[in-house]
Amino acid sequence: MKINNSYTVNTFNNNLSFCGDKHEWQVFGIDEGGKEKREYIREWHYKNHIPYQSIYEKEGRLSEYELSQLLGKLIRKGAAVNNEILNSIGLNNLEQLGDTNSYRGEMIKDYETEKLSMLKSAGIKRIVNLTNSPELETKCNEFGVEYLYMNLKVDSPCMQDRQSIMTKSRRYWENIASIKDKASLESFVDRDIKNWSKKSRESIEQLINFVKFMQKDNVYIGCACGSLRTDFAVLINSLFNPKANYDCSNYELYYLDSLKNLYANLTESDKIKMGWTTIFDKQFMNRLNKLRV
Repeated sequence: MKINNSYTVNTFNNNLSFCGDKHEWQVFGIDEGGKEKREYIREWHYKNHIPYQSIYEKEGRLSEYELSQLLGKLIRKGAAVNNEILNSIGLNNLEQLGDTNSYRGEMIKDYETEKLSMLKSAGIKRIVNLTNSPELETKCNEFGVEYLYMNLKVDSPCMQDRQSIMTKSRRYWENIASIKDKASLESFVDRDIKNWSKKSRESIEQLINFVKFMQKDNVYIGCACGSLRTDFAVLINSLFNPKANYDCSNYELYYLDSLKNLYANLTESDKIKMGWTTIFDKQFMNRLNKLRV
């Protein structure tokens, strides 16, 4: 006897499709279609309806935000990188960024076309260079590798506190430049703040571009030696990129005050561009303060 099970199936999804006649999958019989078809249907339902059921069962005590972060790690990443090829290039301080297809280390020189070719062959699709090299950018364009130059440093304008900038400006014009007229003094201070705000905005745009670039995965990020600047950039990505799923351990504590200032200088629009959620935003300072311990 055939049993029409269309109602049960449609409660899951109204747009299901299987191979064969368009109505054939709706009819479930004891031996209709044989064992192979039944196993195919069962596998399809497990894959499309409850792929993460086991996680919810095992991690039921996690908050909704923590579950979201956990599931985010399971999203299909870019093509895997061939570590054998990557290691054979001979890059200093080479390190994989957690469970991603992105790496950090020493940056290649613009004339090292063989190394660039090997990076691409290994599966690297993008390069973030923390040192300016228009020549390397040209080579990357020729090889079909995306290129981004980022110049964010601990003392970049966006890493500075607005109040301290204002205090320094007022102290300079009042004490060193000997401007005593209040109106003139405030005019000079206001001009300095506007100049700082403009430069800060430019460096924040660099941050946004960097985070969005890193979210594509298969990135190689580096500086002259693969340390210091790279440490700082990796730390920035781990904190400001909601899709970063690794913890950063190589950093100096004085970095954290700069990153606190950076966070304070972000607008809601900046956060949206980087894909921040409300919960990710609320927990930012908690994540930053944990690094101080």
